[in-house]
Amino acid sequence: MATTRIKPGEEYLGIGLIGPLQESHTGDFATLAGLDLVKASWKAILSTQLRFSVSRSFTAPERFMRDEFGCNVKSLKHENVDDGLVELAEAIYVEALQTWEPRSQVTRISSELLDEGLETQIDGLIVGTNEPFNLVVIRNAAGKIIFRN
Repeated sequence: MATTRIKPGEEYLGIGLIGPLQESHTGDFATLAGLDLVKASWKAILSTQLRFSVSRSFTAPERFMRDEFGCNVKSLKHENVDDGLVELAEAIYVEALQTWEPRSQVTRISSELLDEGLETQIDGLIVGTNEPFNLVVIRNAAGKIIFRN
């Protein structure tokens, strides 16, 4: 595995593989560490579809044997967009991050409806170091998710 350096004080955040798997410049699996690993974890959580059932419809989970992992915001795709839906999407994001990423804490979330979809800025802190970071999530009308730092 390629050597990934961890900043002093971030050892507890760990080193992990990048998903989907990528190849490093040395030919090994690419890895991330520290804050970069936590950001990648946030992206994986928010872009992974949960299993859910609404009346007779059913969506298969994206993670085999881990159907409770992820974020259920894709289930809102065909709903009318209003302030209530925006608040629900924000709550879904926060719940998913609090459930699946204990190394970070969501400190603020705000959303705005744009022509290309719902843009949500999520601010967070690394637990232990209180290092701030943020992630911008854009979900377009087709349900595709785009991330910006």
